[in-house]
Amino acid sequence: MFLEIQEKGQFMDEKTENIRSKQLKKALALTETTQQELAQKMGISQAAVGQWVTGTRRPSLDTLERISGVLDIPVEFFLSDKTETTQDYLKRSSKETEFIPVLGISSATNEKFILEEAGDTYLRFPKTGAHQFAIKVEGNCMENPDDPRNSIYDGDYIIIDPDVCATNGDVVLARISKEYSTIKRMYAVEEKIELVPDNPECKKLVKKIDDVEIIGKVVNVYRPVRKKRRKVSK
Repeated sequence: MFLEIQEKGQFMDEKTENIRSKQLKKALALTETTQQELAQKMGISQAAVGQWVTGTRRPSLDTLERISGVLDIPVEFFLSDKTETTQDYLKRSSKETEFIPVLGISSATNEKFILEEAGDTYLRFPKTGAHQFAIKVEGNCMENPDDPRNSIYDGDYIIIDPDVCATNGDVVLARISKEYSTIKRMYAVEEKIELVPDNPECKKLVKKIDDVEIIGKVVNVYRPVRKKRRKVSK
């Protein structure tokens, strides 16, 4: 009731205003939505969204409900205490299983150091395993020219499940020599592990079993919608 009186009277303390601004920033990051995209979906100017984000203006409850509908995040998120982190929200949210943490980047082409923090980043993607996480892909070694539909492309996110047992022929995220990672198809051959690319132009890696740790099996792929650039005629 007090909140309703505040809204009708059009007054609000600085703390509440900062909460809305801070939570809106988190919501945009969580859903990977830009200020421009939110403005377009709501049919308003980007400048208006920018003012909400910076806190120079506050969105009303009606506006927050519209933002909530566009971003598919409960309106209560924007009114929660400003000390709450995105992770805290996900833990108490009924939608927790729809978010997968992004832990870093791995190369499908070259060996790449994987122990890289990705920050407070999540994918809105159905989570089917308790410990699943996502890795962003760099490189083209898992692009199969004969099977483009099931290829993994540069810029895709692979969903890794460390609890699923990988067998020969499965695509895996592998750590090599406890330091580097790569994305390949795994084949155990005698005392060695062959990590084979889908792209015939790339070379397979052959390592001793003791030098390879299978972090997890690739169980799904998330492909962001890429914007199409229009050619400007001269």
